[in-house]
Amino acid sequence: MSAPRNFIPMHHRMPIVFGPFPGPRQAFDGGARDGSKTSNVEAFITLTVPQSSIVDLLPPGFRFQRPGDHGYITVAAKRLDNLQWLGGRGYNLLSVYVHGIEYTAPEDGKVYQGTYLPVLWESMADPIISGREELGYPKLFANLDIARPTEESYSMKASWEGSQFADFSVGGLRGTVSHESHRLCFMTYDHEHHRIAVIKDPNACPRPETGMQAGLHHTAFGFPTLQDLATSYEEKKAAGIVPDWCVNHGISTSMYYKDPDGNGIEFQVDNFDSASEAVAFMESDAFAENPVGVDFDPDEFVRRVRGGEDERLIKARPNIGPRDRR
Repeated sequence: MSAPRNFIPMHHRMPIVFGPFPGPRQAFDGGARDGSKTSNVEAFITLTVPQSSIVDLLPPGFRFQRPGDHGYITVAAKRLDNLQWLGGRGYNLLSVYVHGIEYTAPEDGKVYQGTYLPVLWESMADPIISGREELGYPKLFANLDIARPTEESYSMKASWEGSQFADFSVGGLRGTVSHESHRLCFMTYDHEHHRIAVIKDPNACPRPETGMQAGLHHTAFGFPTLQDLATSYEEKKAAGIVPDWCVNHGISTSMYYKDPDGNGIEFQVDNFDSASEAVAFMESDAFAENPVGVDFDPDEFVRRVRGGEDERLIKARPNIGPRDRR
C-alpha cells in the first residue's frame, strides 16, 4: 500500500491506528522537540574486565575490535530533568556500555565500529515504551534512586521489586577554577593544576546539526617522566598505534591518540614541578598569546630523551607567536 501524497514521516506506536504519538522525539504536530532547557547530571565508572566475562553480552556477529585478555565497560547513572515532553518532569537512567566493538554487515561487508549498549534501565514507563518502539533500545524498568548527599558526592542504587542489584557512589567531585580566560577554563579537584578543561571553540570538533551542542574532546592520563612518555610511545608504535597529535602545551608535553570509538586520549607529562608554577604560566602573556602550544615530532622527541638531553630543555616551549587553534 502506497503512502498518501500528503504523508509526513512521523513516529507511530502500537496500535498504529491511533495515529502519530507525541513523545521525546516529536511534538503533537510531528515537529522536533526543543530540548534546550533540559538538564542532566551523570556519573559513570569505567572498568577494565576480562573479555571472557563480557563476550556473552554481545549478539551474534558482534566482536571485539582488538581481541585480547581485557575489555572495557562503563556503568553510567544519569538524572534527566525539565523535559518538555514530560511537562517539565524527569526520570533516572542506568546504562551499561561495552567499548571497542565492531560488526560486519553480511549484505555488503561494511564494518561498523562503536560502543555497544546491552541494557538500559529507566525509572519511568513513558521513555521505556517510546525508546523501545522508536529506537529499538534494550530498555528495562527499575527503581533507580539517585542522590547527591553533598555537593562533592553522587550515589545510585538500582532495584526491582525490592531486590537491589546495583549500588555505587563517587566522591571528591567539587572542583575549583585554576585558570579562566575568554576561551579556556581549567578546573581541578586535587593537587593537579587542572583535571578538566572547558574550551569555547565552535570549531574544536564536528557539531551535530541538531540536539545538544557540548561534547567530550579527550581524556588525559599523566606520566611522571619524559622517559615514561617515550616508552609509552614506543610500545604503542610497535603495535601499530601512532599519535594523532604531539604538542608542547607549555604546561605539559602531550601526545594525543584516538581510541576505537574515536574518543581523544591524551598522554602527558607536566612541564613544571608544581601546580602553582603551571598556574603562573597559564596567567602569563605567553600563554595568552598561544594557549594551544607548539607541535613536535615524536621520533625526534624520543631521540632527545634517550640521548640524555636535559629534560628542562625538552620541556621548554619555543616561542612561535600567536596560535589559537590546532
